[in-house]
Amino acid sequence: MPKASKKIKLPGSTSTLYESNLDPIKLASYSLGLGDKFALYTREPGTDRFVKNDKYFDYVPNTAGTQVLGLDRQQDTATYSLASVIDPQTGSASKVRITKAPIYPRTPQWSPDGKFALVTLDEFLTDGSTKPYGFAIIDIETKKAKVVPVKETDAGKWSYFWRSDGRAVGTWALTETTQRIRFYDLDGVVLQTLLDVGTPITVEGYDVSPSGSSLLTYCKGTTKEICVWSITTDGPPQATIPFESTRLVGWYDDKHIAGWRRKGSGYEAVVFDLKGKAQRVLATTTNGEDFEGQFMVFIRDN
Repeated sequence: MPKASKKIKLPGSTSTLYESNLDPIKLASYSLGLGDKFALYTREPGTDRFVKNDKYFDYVPNTAGTQVLGLDRQQDTATYSLASVIDPQTGSASKVRITKAPIYPRTPQWSPDGKFALVTLDEFLTDGSTKPYGFAIIDIETKKAKVVPVKETDAGKWSYFWRSDGRAVGTWALTETTQRIRFYDLDGVVLQTLLDVGTPITVEGYDVSPSGSSLLTYCKGTTKEICVWSITTDGPPQATIPFESTRLVGWYDDKHIAGWRRKGSGYEAVVFDLKGKAQRVLATTTNGEDFEGQFMVFIRDN
């Protein structure tokens, strides 16, 4: 486990990042606040400097650092939501139409091979609430988006994420009595359902381990333990980890997870092993209110 060699105070926030050049994950962007108070900060390529970015809601580089996917804050003149495929060195961007209002995208993720991107789709209702709509797959080469409505009404409240082979996407399917993870092919056909795999936990980064074999949930009936499950087969958890958290950063490597926990009046993100032992501090925030309105995007640094 590399020791932190850099201490980076994050602009606009009470948060501090503790980073090593040897870390397998790096902070790429973070957002603060909601509504009129929303602000996005993005990392300048090859630096430890974060700057305010008023163009996008989300800003997620690919693992090679050669392209960035941004979700535009401005719609086009026909009220379509837009994604931008950005060259981080020049700032030039190619626009991709996704969905027409009142359907909008959120939580972009790159496919494992970097050829596609995934966004979760929600629909704004007239009463100001939202409901799940489905997902969209963006072809990075052609700059085209394929919208995939999902008919199952129990799916999509939680974001969609890539399966490790890049041929399917998963999400939680929830009712009052059942919690399960369902995988769809890229046309929206149900391929696989994982039954009895605990309950959802917010993961800022990678739901699936670097090897592609495991995913994370709360253990059933508790928010004080994290369970690690096989992504391919049913069965008991691979690990039960005593770690109380409301939000995980995600997988650090195949043997470690990063997650937030309370620290005094604020929070700290620590890297911990599969027995729950903290190995190192990754980030801190001194203000609990700041933490509630903050969302960090870490990417795997290949």
